[in-house]
Amino acid sequence: MNQYRFDRHGVELEYMIVNKSSLEVAPLADRLLKLPEGGYGDRQHEEITWSNELCLHLIELKTTQPIEKLESSLDAFNKHVTIINQKLDLLGCCLLPGGMHPWMNPASQTQLWPHGSREIYHTFDRIFGCHGHGWSNLQSTHLNLPFGDEASFLQLHRAIRVLLPILPALAASSPFVEGTPSRFMDERIKQYQSNCALIPTITGRVVPESIRSIRDYERHILNRIARQLKHHDPSGVLEPEWTNARGAIARFSRQSIEIRVMDNQECPQADLAILQVMGLVLSNLIDRESGFREPVKHPSTRILQSILGHCVKDGTQAHITHKPYLEALGLEQPTPMKAGELWRALIEQVGWEHLSWVDTIELILNQGCLAERLKKVAGDHPDLRQLRQVYQQLAHSLASGKPFVA
Repeated sequence: MNQYRFDRHGVELEYMIVNKSSLEVAPLADRLLKLPEGGYGDRQHEEITWSNELCLHLIELKTTQPIEKLESSLDAFNKHVTIINQKLDLLGCCLLPGGMHPWMNPASQTQLWPHGSREIYHTFDRIFGCHGHGWSNLQSTHLNLPFGDEASFLQLHRAIRVLLPILPALAASSPFVEGTPSRFMDERIKQYQSNCALIPTITGRVVPESIRSIRDYERHILNRIARQLKHHDPSGVLEPEWTNARGAIARFSRQSIEIRVMDNQECPQADLAILQVMGLVLSNLIDRESGFREPVKHPSTRILQSILGHCVKDGTQAHITHKPYLEALGLEQPTPMKAGELWRALIEQVGWEHLSWVDTIELILNQGCLAERLKKVAGDHPDLRQLRQVYQQLAHSLASGKPFVA
């Protein structure tokens, strides 16, 4: 493979705050985010910043500044998980990882963030109704990757579009909803797809549309969002660039693309391992396209959305049969295969020797994504007691920094 091209990474990990014994959601984020000088807001530390999200039972840990190498942030994330867990322990609570709370009832248990920026959250709630799974019960992992000029933006955007549909095969971790097994390994994405149904252009098809220029992106995505928002938000509280909810979002204000289709994993090591694989494969896709005189033809957004749907439902066991899609990923002999096998082939292209956490990726490819492992341990028809036992193990994985083994 050619040289890894990303020299800056912004990582964001979202976690639930829950009661330590019952694992019921605990709306205590503001207890962690009370500032020494008064008020509430980001608690910025040298390496990691703590931030609020839409709801009081969520907290986000993110790199304070973009980092050069993902490996350099592991110790810092683990350290801050420990610090927060120690603070929460005094309140009888702890952090819980995963893409969704397995039995939360958002209609009755959602409490929106009531402090700074609350106008934004309450505007979302007024328009869309945020007391539902697609808003208040979803925890994701975000990766921000940089671009320089327009050409590098278009290269990165094209590569992300083609890779995004199979990311849930590695990262799905939300197989339960309201105490019952979901038909989907990634119930979070399933819920997320329809949370902006009133203004469907906000989420689109989750897979971003194909675009030819930054002006094209602004015209066909951001300006459309702005026009449709205006009818519901005449005061302009919601900005189109930050309201755009596709699975990958152009952040022109900081010259990066934010990829947000990954469920939160059981520990930072698992998150970072998946993000590293993603960065390596994206670099390889960009290098591959640069070597062609004519651009590689990518499948339509409709086809990419269909492939995403298969991975959302079946994780590593999803069948990928669309030959042009496999060709776009650079497979020399594109034959139908399962998503886990496809990821193994993509890793072979970039070289296992470039991975920092080989054992973690092998765990996913051999035992399945976290959702598959959770379902295996819980059994086919778990009751609330069994789910609580499984998710106690998941909380322990986060606290210990070790991957969840079925």
